[in-house]
Amino acid sequence: MLKRVLVRELIEDGDSLLTELRRRAFPVAAAFWVDTPESDYWRLVIATDIVDKEGPDVAYRALRDALNTVQPQDLALDDIYAVSPKGDDYRGYLSVLRDGGRLRAGSASGRAPRVVFEDSYVYQVSQ
Repeated sequence: MLKRVLVRELIEDGDSLLTELRRRAFPVAAAFWVDTPESDYWRLVIATDIVDKEGPDVAYRALRDALNTVQPQDLALDDIYAVSPKGDDYRGYLSVLRDGGRLRAGSASGRAPRVVFEDSYVYQVSQ
């Protein structure tokens, strides 16, 4: 099986989704793409307090509604993993990001600076 490549369209779809989430005042503590070793594809991790306050089902419904508005080219709800910014999963991802390999700074859209690690693409991170 071939590994799905993180292409520009997925990065731009993620950026559009985050813009829509900000417009909706959906709290995002962090958002980044990670290459999950247990699968053959990239996953967009979104850390949000909604997971803690209202549960993951509410978070995924809000993400689905935002995706329906944005109508991304390649990004689907199955590509997104909503996590608590207080949870072990999020802390694990942060440790990987901190210890990441090669690093390149830049901006996909000219907005906020972005950081690309060897196996991730970071839109924003709160410590």
